Amino acid sequence: MPSPDVGGAAALSSQGGVATIGRVNQPAAAPAPGGGPRWIRRRLLFWIATLSVPLVVFACAELAARVVFPAAAADDAYVNLVDVPSFFAVKEIRGRRYYQVTHPEAYRGRRILFPVEKPPGTFRIFVLGESASAGWPHPPSEIFSVYLEQALARAFPERRFEVINVSAHAYAAYRIRLIFENVIRFDPDALVIWTGNNEFLERRSYLRAWPLATRAIGLANHSALFRLVRARVGPALFPESSLSAQQREDAMADLITRLRQEAVELRADPAQLEGVKHHYAASVESMLGDAGRAGVPVVLVTVPVNLRDWQPNVSLQPLAGEALARWQADFDAGRAALLRGDADEAVRRLEGAVRQSSEHAGSHFALARAFEARGEWERALASYERACDLDGNPFRALSDFNRALREIAGRHENATLADAAGAFVAASAPRAPGFDLFLDYVHPTQAGNLVVARVVFDALLGAGLLGPPTGEARFSHVPAPFYEDKSPYDESRDLRMQTILFSLMGVMHQHEAMLDVARRLAASGRPTLPVVGQVLEVFPPYLELERRRLLGLPVDPAQARAIDERFQGFYQKQRDAVGVSAGEPGQGDPS
Repeated sequence: MPSPDVGGAAALSSQGGVATIGRVNQPAAAPAPGGGPRWIRRRLLFWIATLSVPLVVFACAELAARVVFPAAAADDAYVNLVDVPSFFAVKEIRGRRYYQVTHPEAYRGRRILFPVEKPPGTFRIFVLGESASAGWPHPPSEIFSVYLEQALARAFPERRFEVINVSAHAYAAYRIRLIFENVIRFDPDALVIWTGNNEFLERRSYLRAWPLATRAIGLANHSALFRLVRARVGPALFPESSLSAQQREDAMADLITRLRQEAVELRADPAQLEGVKHHYAASVESMLGDAGRAGVPVVLVTVPVNLRDWQPNVSLQPLAGEALARWQADFDAGRAALLRGDADEAVRRLEGAVRQSSEHAGSHFALARAFEARGEWERALASYERACDLDGNPFRALSDFNRALREIAGRHENATLADAAGAFVAASAPRAPGFDLFLDYVHPTQAGNLVVARVVFDALLGAGLLGPPTGEARFSHVPAPFYEDKSPYDESRDLRMQTILFSLMGVMHQHEAMLDVARRLAASGRPTLPVVGQVLEVFPPYLELERRRLLGLPVDPAQARAIDERFQGFYQKQRDAVGVSAGEPGQGDPS
């Protein structure tokens, strides 16, 4: 007789094709692997614990990075900005705490101070930008942000305004973003951002496959730990895309490329050029987005530049051989026709030059002059803009930058566009903006600063940020006494500023403009730099020699050789003064 089923298990058997259920004698067995809910729970807990360890370690490291190294590197997917500086320090004056600008490139010498605790009823505006926004090289009392503050006070006499200009010298938009990250915490009521002229100044390299790479880095940059590691190992692994945020290290190199009229890779390489454009737009858009999340409105200023009276520093020329000779013939003939006053012939020949070498900035600039001579103002403006965009060593904002600003402003509810570029075109009409509104290539005259102040004033009121004015509803400027004789500021009497401009024009090979400033300085009757006398001696015969060559007039070979040597010697001295070794000048077009 079979023994009872100790295990109590049921067995399924098949006999004669009929399934029967019977009892089977078998010992008790352990659950098979994977069987049973208890085993599953244990395995699940094991894996959760195993995976949690690195997550906990990462979370602790992330927290430590945020606490111990809050400013190890900037959140920038395009370049690795390391050693982020402190732009402000807290200073106590008579028991009251103030923020003070401490970074030298942010115009520390102006002693910019504002209270840590914003006074009740105060409308606080920060101005962010570069040297044009800072009002350089005018004195601090004669800059657009001061004019803006005064006009706001007249429009709302019952209110208090702080317009704090924290622009920085030679800063690109990605560096201005570093200052933004400070001031967004200083209780602003509005921001004014005016930037775009310095995007090509620093040597750097963008990844060729930048769209995918920058998206990945942009996501990873949300981690402070990633930024810290990137800041530490990035300079060794990717030195071409790592920059010190403390200060610009290659400012002298920029000066040298201009003196030698050398193209910069960021402009000459199409892939790098696109990287610059995307980086600029991303930097501005990031500031708009962060300001929006903080509930801060932004006035975004389009960037005006000197189009008419500042020639391209470098004209890239891809042609060679017979093609180059044909272009040169049209180019020279067009400029000669301009000198003779034959505008129709000038347009015909210069349009031929542009067709043959469409990327040559100097051809477009000369064509703009020809259109202007025929009174075709809109075509002249378009050619001047094209010449600016094609400059091989850009130090003026590209028209693509202004297009990006208009698009960005349209995407953000907290943004209001102040179209300063358009206002300058309107103020200079029918001609393109030139020395009527600019001291040099991008820095406005006093009249230009007033145009910008008016446009920003109108944007602030138009956005409804202040309500209806109780005083003067339109922008107004009342000149204040400046000189000892109580007369208002007159930039033509500012010899310090004129001397600075004179040096800039020499660096950038703006010969006619440099000669004009030299004559003004000499006529002042005050002591001037020795180089002023050298310009007055060297430049007139050189410019006359160029004119005679273009017109095909007789030129004495020995005299021409001597004039050329004196002119080249002048620029050799300038290169030596900044430590540049002797060599042949670059292929720029100073015409």
